[in-house]
Amino acid sequence: MKRRFLFLLAIGVSIGCINAQSIDFGGKLGVEYSKRLARSWDLNVASEVKFHQNFTRYDNFKIGSGVDYSFLRKRLNVGADYFYINKLTKDQIYENRHRINLNISYSEKIRQWKLTYRARFQTTFRDESRADYRFNPKIYMRNKFQVAYSLRNKPVKIKLSEEFFWRLDRPDQRIIDRWQTTLGVQYRFDSRNALYFYVRSSNDVQVKERENLFSIGAVYKFKH
Repeated sequence: MKRRFLFLLAIGVSIGCINAQSIDFGGKLGVEYSKRLARSWDLNVASEVKFHQNFTRYDNFKIGSGVDYSFLRKRLNVGADYFYINKLTKDQIYENRHRINLNISYSEKIRQWKLTYRARFQTTFRDESRADYRFNPKIYMRNKFQVAYSLRNKPVKIKLSEEFFWRLDRPDQRIIDRWQTTLGVQYRFDSRNALYFYVRSSNDVQVKERENLFSIGAVYKFKH
């Protein structure tokens, strides 16, 4: 089973490397908290810090929260969240950004497998006083497909996902400009605490200055 996941990840990475003009390595550290507000409502809080250039350069920090509503026996989920982002731009300027996400996802369980599709409408407002942007805000429709496998009688879950970014803020060039492949392992300590490790390949496509970013990450998850 693990060999299948590694094989699919290798395919995604190879496709991204074919046309890459630059390669970078980075890392992410994050914390996620969730709390049940009512029968079908959940509150989520998350923060993350990201590093690039072989883990030597700070890239951005983000923190935010949102709410989710689930129905159809938790198969269908809709939600919205807001994130504040502090990002180091290419001009070496620390810029404040604001991001709003609208999400809808559907999941289906088949024994130890869980298949999920998530559509995310993402809008990021950038600070025009620190830089000049031709298209602002930056708008994406992100489509993510994920398969998860829970090991029998063990608190371990393996996840593999593929996500593509469809850019919408440019009327003259509404294209898919990024593919992202993620392979991760989640270990559950108990019913409230878990640790998630992952490797990720993020590849630019159909743009002039393409970047291939490989990163590793760790996220501590807990709920109340």
